[in-house]
Amino acid sequence: MAKKFLPLVLIAALLDLSRLRYIMERATQDFNIKLMFPGAMPTLADLLPDHQTTDEVIWHSDEMIWRSDEESWHFGEVVLHSEEIFITKTPFDDFQMVWGYGPVDSGFVINTSFGDGLIAVFMTIVFFLLSVFLKGGFLGSVLLGLKDEGFSIDTFVKNGIKFFGRFLWQILIILIAVLILMLIAAVSGFLGLILLITGVIVIFFMFLFWDYIIVAKDIDIIEAAKESWNLVKDNFAEVLAFMLPIVAVTAFFSILANFMVWSGVISTIVAIVGYAYFATIVIFAVMSFYLELSNKEEAVEEVAPLDS
Repeated sequence: MAKKFLPLVLIAALLDLSRLRYIMERATQDFNIKLMFPGAMPTLADLLPDHQTTDEVIWHSDEMIWRSDEESWHFGEVVLHSEEIFITKTPFDDFQMVWGYGPVDSGFVINTSFGDGLIAVFMTIVFFLLSVFLKGGFLGSVLLGLKDEGFSIDTFVKNGIKFFGRFLWQILIILIAVLILMLIAAVSGFLGLILLITGVIVIFFMFLFWDYIIVAKDIDIIEAAKESWNLVKDNFAEVLAFMLPIVAVTAFFSILANFMVWSGVISTIVAIVGYAYFATIVIFAVMSFYLELSNKEEAVEEVAPLDS
């Protein structure tokens, strides 16, 4: 990654610094490791433990009561009380949902990273929309960088605006799909949770290039999803070999990041900048890898008719 694209690192870091307090609240003294692949709009929050709370959810037929309890629960786990409670989080770090069901009644809670109240909801929505905008600008700038073009704020903003609608629709589709899977998992209990986790991993792997194709080929989200699925299916071993080392390095970074964030403000800022740099390099690598695979697929398609 050329020095001229360091502004992309700065943009990713500033996004995390804008919610520094929330990121610091995510760290724990416990050992933490995340097996994940950096997203197209990197954030250190993805590497930290899922948000914790000291509240216990008790469900009643007509209302939901919060009760303080020494025992904390985590998003992503199954907890059994007088009825079953399915706890998870959405693909968006700022929205975390708790689903309850059983012999009493069902319902859900939504927490935001900015706290409670209308202002918190407004800030969460603003931050969410900003992230969508930045993703388009980020990937557009990465694509131009691989074409040996320089970085400019004007181009970044134009790409952010250009792809804003498509990435917004993409996220809404993902949210609907996840909510459906959550409902199925909630009804199915622990087995449903296992199937949900397995399904999410498979879907993430097959749609690895979804974001990148939307920008690189400037096509609609459905067509891009199909192309990502087919590209990964046709190059399964190669894509897996590409992903595994990055997942391993990211996992090591998640251990280090949790320790650094827990240690204080200065080390948290260092972790934010360090991860922003690493993740930006990964995004350049993924875009470059996608273009390489795509060009190879197109070359094969051009040769095939001649052979026949």
